[in-house]
Amino acid sequence: MLKATLSQLAELVQGSVDGNADLEISGTAILNEAGAGDISFLDHPKLCSHLERSSAAAVVVPRDLDVGGRPAIRVDHVREAFAAIVAHFRPPLQMPYSGVSPQAVVHATARLAEGVSVHPYAVIGPEVQIGRGAVIHASV
Repeated sequence: MLKATLSQLAELVQGSVDGNADLEISGTAILNEAGAGDISFLDHPKLCSHLERSSAAAVVVPRDLDVGGRPAIRVDHVREAFAAIVAHFRPPLQMPYSGVSPQAVVHATARLAEGVSVHPYAVIGPEVQIGRGAVIHASV
């Protein structure tokens, strides 16, 4: 599971930390669904009652919002910063590679069946036979 400290996340979004900068964060969630290791966001003072009921370990907030001592990352643009943090914890899935990458090395005597995928930096040696639909991942 991917984890980051509050200070690392603050650096990612060019924010400042209030509270324990070494607090370990393991995920993101909206305030009413956040658990003990999650960071959430609060972008309006009217929503502070939601923060009081939340289990979030920390919140991303505007620079001038009082969060009653809860660990926080203070930023200029809350939603943009929270989106960046979500992307950090949930990076886009890589699309599967199809075919033989030009960055792969396949020996001239190797035999690849139909539908084989050979990812970048994989090496297929001499006389090797790869069966139908096999996937040879990067650097293998």
